[in-house]
Amino acid sequence: IIDGKLGSVVILKGDRLDAWYEELPGQWNGIHFVPGSINNTINYAIMSNGTTAIRADSTMNNGLPTVEINNTIIKNMSSIGILGQGTEITATNTVISKCGQYLVACNIGGTYNFTHCTFANYWDYNRRSTPTILLNNYYNSIDGTTYIRDLEKANFKNCIIDGPLTTEISFDEYQEIGLFNYKFEHCIIKIDPTTETENLN
Repeated sequence: IIDGKLGSVVILKGDRLDAWYEELPGQWNGIHFVPGSINNTINYAIMSNGTTAIRADSTMNNGLPTVEINNTIIKNMSSIGILGQGTEITATNTVISKCGQYLVACNIGGTYNFTHCTFANYWDYNRRSTPTILLNNYYNSIDGTTYIRDLEKANFKNCIIDGPLTTEISFDEYQEIGLFNYKFEHCIIKIDPTTETENLN
């Protein structure tokens, strides 16, 4: 439980104090919620200068939430802001910016709810080719076998998804097999205007 308050936030970053490290990404690994870890909360935190800020793997959680994030800033990560793998994550009033790959990767299925969040990936250390948001419902094993993991839901409400790429979201659905449920409600999304968006989501 990270329990900061308005005006008294919890800061998680590298421990080098010299000026050169002030905004240097990749200085620490981040927080990893392993399978079986449930009901974690992060309130009023600033997480910066790591590799992946939050990684949540939840194959053993029996449908219980892994982590709830509120009023938090995640920035300047060399890899990913939030990586969920078959997990349940809720984030409210949270800003994620400047990551070397994805800001949020809803990977290998799961349940995700984002409300009043800003995802703006203006990474400036090198050229970024991955979009701001990834939605995915499968994985490939070492032997080449593909396994479907349902994306139960990925809800975005009153959110902003932005960045310099033409399209800042990837819908990585495996051949329309398994659940791939997502919904954008009152959102601003950076997406190629030629992309077909006339669907129920």
